[in-house]
Amino acid sequence: MKVAILARGIDRPGGVGRLLSGYLGGIPAAAPDWTFYALTDAPLPPALKAENLIEVRLPKTHPAIFDHVLASKAARRLEADAFIATKNTLPFGLTCRTICVYLDLAYFAFPRAYPFLDRFYMRAMFRRRAR
Repeated sequence: MKVAILARGIDRPGGVGRLLSGYLGGIPAAAPDWTFYALTDAPLPPALKAENLIEVRLPKTHPAIFDHVLASKAARRLEADAFIATKNTLPFGLTCRTICVYLDLAYFAFPRAYPFLDRFYMRAMFRRRAR
């Protein structure tokens, strides 16, 4: 089984970085016969290196472009059997099985903490994918 994991923001402090480090540190160890691809915009920390975890570095760009264009294209190119989306939204164009993780409701609870375009994008995607 080949699983692509959206790891945009692995280098960010706080909840996102901790969540991604937990996923990438635990999931590959739980399924040693599977191959996991971390679709990331920053280097994976050395502590996360695992034989069955492959870093796929994609350019740092706006979250919408990263999620829906770059990550989606990479998952199709890798012929992933499953995709774990860790950022409140599923990329468009995926043909494999998908899991969408909702990290928190901060975009709704603290809207002023986020730039308008990020807030608009994440709130729209959250609502769309939650359905």
